Amino acid sequence: MMIDPRWNTLLDMVESVCVAFLEILELLKKQKVETKLDCWDANIATQLVSFLTPFKNVSIELQAKKKHLHYT
Repeated sequence: MMIDPRWNTLLDMVESVCVAFLEILELLKKQKVETKLDCWDANIATQLVSFLTPFKNVSIELQAKKKHLHYT
């Protein structure tokens, strides 16, 4: 079984929050706890995801090649 590096999983979570940010904010507003996202900068998070995604893709490719070499 292949295990993603921890940073890949964290990147997936940040990307997920970026995609659903407005929905999350609306849910928090309904519960009157929208201040929980005061420290979240959606622009920086989106830039971070854009910057790190190519590294994630290469990491996945390297894992696949390593797995392939291990089984051949």
